[in-house]
Amino acid sequence: MNSSPRIYLPILCLVLLPFIAHLPDLLGLLIEDPAYRTAGPGVRGISWLLFGTPGWVDPNAGATTEALGHEAALQWLSGHIPWWNTYTGLGMPLAAEMQNSALFLPFILLLALPHGVILIKAALQVLTGLCAFGLGKSMKLSLPACIFMGILCEFSGTFAWFGHGPIMPLPFLPLLCLGRI
Repeated sequence: MNSSPRIYLPILCLVLLPFIAHLPDLLGLLIEDPAYRTAGPGVRGISWLLFGTPGWVDPNAGATTEALGHEAALQWLSGHIPWWNTYTGLGMPLAAEMQNSALFLPFILLLALPHGVILIKAALQVLTGLCAFGLGKSMKLSLPACIFMGILCEFSGTFAWFGHGPIMPLPFLPLLCLGRI
């Protein structure tokens, strides 16, 4: 074993930072649920601590990813491949809609849990940060530069603004670059 114990603290930091950032929502102190943002005036009694939308600019995060993704996750957990959405009239393809990420295993299974959209966002942030950290290490950057690179990728603008389809391929960009080095 040639691995230094000094490397474990930055990796632990990269794993915990997204969950710490979403901790107020996970503890129920803030409501970051995109369904409430897209429900509009039908939801009462929600006071926002900060102005603006908390990471959900596009209503697809609540209308498509949370609702249909939850249904796809439940179908996976019951042993069925989520090909078809029977809740839409005569039905329509569920797996063909990339917004709900029905075939994005294992991350789609997080949508079956409470705060599933937040958990999938945090998990993808962690994976992106770790892959960017690994890319920095393979480029022989210094340890602080690798940590900074991982944190910047974890909290990129795409994660800050979107919570549905556009964030799904982000962890694989550093991996793609890593394969070219």
